[in-house]
Amino acid sequence: MVSTTGLIFGVDPHTGYQPLLAGKGKKAAVIYASGVWGPALAPEFGSNFQSPYLVDWLRWTGITDIVEVGFHPTLTGDLDDARLTADADARAPPRHSDLPPPLFDLQRAMERWRSNTSR
Repeated sequence: MVSTTGLIFGVDPHTGYQPLLAGKGKKAAVIYASGVWGPALAPEFGSNFQSPYLVDWLRWTGITDIVEVGFHPTLTGDLDDARLTADADARAPPRHSDLPPPLFDLQRAMERWRSNTSR
């Protein structure tokens, strides 16, 4: 994830951050994996910091069409069951007919940055 002013967000001195990807039809697929933490485990096994952070960041950029897939076999769980669940989630009918585009095109961003700094 790269947050770059002018590509992902804008900043207005009076209204704050502005999501530049809002209304552009952008989609995201996020796949979470963990080997210790799991949704049904006690706090001693950690907490889910991945999905709240990533979903918040995506929404902050203006992306709201988000598909999440979790693979959390955990040390105490059933690896095969977790794999089947994650596979089923990933193969579920998409909400749209095409796959999500890459979230960020680094080469294009660097070209924009170079053209903006050479002025």
